[in-house]
Amino acid sequence: MAPWKIVYGHRPIFSHGGHGDTKALKNKLLPILEGKVDFYLSGHDHHLEYISKGVRPDFIISGAAAENRTAGKGKSTLFTGNTIGFVHIQLKPESAFVTYMGTEGESLFTHEKKN
Repeated sequence: MAPWKIVYGHRPIFSHGGHGDTKALKNKLLPILEGKVDFYLSGHDHHLEYISKGVRPDFIISGAAAENRTAGKGKSTLFTGNTIGFVHIQLKPESAFVTYMGTEGESLFTHEKKN
């Protein structure tokens, strides 16, 4: 069995960016993923955001590689970046290290998720 399960899509399920949550994905896809997937990666909203609701999956938005827009923060948001950047994920059998990077290669936010 794979140590990490990751699903990705263009639109975020949850987002505090300009487009916000995607209702159809919350209603139809999220019930399939809950408790079975570690991360859901998306773009679409042009910002950086890490959302952890305390149950699997965590939600990673990285849509600010060429353009960024202002985004807010919710109670489950661990990080919001209103800057151009990208996300780097290092997977090890026991831990995943999620790092949001800025344009100069600087670390904007790092989160370790245990498997």
